[in-house]
Amino acid sequence: MSMDDNFSLNHIITPNLDIPNFFKLAKDLNIHNIEIRNDLKKINFDKLDTGLINEYLEEYKLNIISINALQKFNLWNNDRKEELLSLCDFAKKIKCNGIVLVPLNTGEFIDKKSRRKILSNALKEISPILSSFNINGYVEPLGFKSSSIRYKKEVVEELGLIEHPHKFSLVHDTFHHYLAKEEEIFTDYTGLVHISGVVDKSLKIEDIKDESRELIDQYDILDNIRQIKKLVDNGYKNFFSFEPFSRKIHELKDPSDLIRSSINYILSKL
Repeated sequence: MSMDDNFSLNHIITPNLDIPNFFKLAKDLNIHNIEIRNDLKKINFDKLDTGLINEYLEEYKLNIISINALQKFNLWNNDRKEELLSLCDFAKKIKCNGIVLVPLNTGEFIDKKSRRKILSNALKEISPILSSFNINGYVEPLGFKSSSIRYKKEVVEELGLIEHPHKFSLVHDTFHHYLAKEEEIFTDYTGLVHISGVVDKSLKIEDIKDESRELIDQYDILDNIRQIKKLVDNGYKNFFSFEPFSRKIHELKDPSDLIRSSINYILSKL
């Protein structure tokens, strides 16, 4: 596993940086893969200049691996369809081949019958759109009890029932995998891995929130190293993307040293 080839930065790691400075951070860290987001308060995603983005990508030798994200993707309707079409169009213009698909997380549709029904419907509707644009859909189960998709296994089962299932893969998020208490790791279906660590040992599992997510070090309680090692040992060769949501990380003027330290720690344990 090489830092150049396998690590990625999700823009949530530095939400206060504009696009050029986020790209520069990745370049300075010698990380060539990044995820951009359409939910950052300081960036008007709809007004981004794709031509300028491509200039920076070429200058800094970067690759955008995903746009994060189509929210509430499994609550399918015309608004969701229009948003997906717009995201796919944007992705093609910046040579990005993936869009993260995040489920509804409001406590609705959490009984098994309801959540499977809306997931099945959404995948069937989204599949031909992704296929027509040749874009990959990265389905990201959320481990929260309020999530309408908690388990990767249910996504895998539904993918076996639709056309163009090859356009979908899973996001294995180490944080959400821990919260869902889902032991099975579906390496063959995994297209992207989001990594973050939690260090507060006083937290009960039901009290762990996005805000708890930092970078991975020796104090991590999520068992990131075991998860990452299992994926690598089973043949996973795609990206591990840093996705911390903690204000402690967001408020750093320069997180470079922490990111380098986390990378070195992870590599030392593999």
